[in-house]
Amino acid sequence: MIFLSIFSLAFETSLSNKATSKPKNVDGIEDIMEMVELMISLEVLAKGCQTLDEMRVLVKEKMARHNNWRMVNEPFSVLTEAKKEDEAKRATLLNFYKNTEACLNNLDDKFRSILELITGKLKDKIALHKHSLEKREYVVLVAGETSSGKSTLLNLILGEEILPHSVLSTTSTICELKYGATPKLVAHLKEKNPQTGLAEKTVWLGQPMKASQQSYLEQISSFVHQKSEREKGSDYKKIEVFWPHSLLEESF
Repeated sequence: MIFLSIFSLAFETSLSNKATSKPKNVDGIEDIMEMVELMISLEVLAKGCQTLDEMRVLVKEKMARHNNWRMVNEPFSVLTEAKKEDEAKRATLLNFYKNTEACLNNLDDKFRSILELITGKLKDKIALHKHSLEKREYVVLVAGETSSGKSTLLNLILGEEILPHSVLSTTSTICELKYGATPKLVAHLKEKNPQTGLAEKTVWLGQPMKASQQSYLEQISSFVHQKSEREKGSDYKKIEVFWPHSLLEESF
């Protein structure tokens, strides 16, 4: 009863203040009222708690889940918003080119010929730009210094360890992530295979069902890593990894 009364009092105090600041160090909280206010601000239920340490454990668990959620969803949200902005700009430019094309079609042939002497074949140029703008593929470049966390971030967003941590370094093969209903890898060779005459190699990524089976990370690593420092470089120009994820699906 005493504990519930304290909790109710803290809740009323929190509402009257409209906001509470979160402490930087949960372990440093020794006042139960301060801990209760923090639990309220984080929407943590105190049911079953008898001690300050028990409350501290619940708060830490909630903050850890919150941080993981932010690490995944904030980049996801940023990429989604960037895609929407790009689509809006593409639509504006496409409409501009269509209006320009209509204007050219209404020009006198003689005047249009004089104009094209200066600018070149405008219709061909407009058609090329329209074709580029009408492409639905949305490309996001992930770049940065070696070991800056690029692959870690992408693995976190995708919800699976599939990219080795140095996959995007300057000494590794370029890797492109694309949507695919079934996980697979397409390796683009620098030179055609002399036996098959093919410049591509497709590998279907099997789902690891047992501990003895290779993980997705292990299945992909051999294609994106150099085997030794003595090698001049990879045999592949780039690697395409097709993966079933909503963010990748929305890129098309």
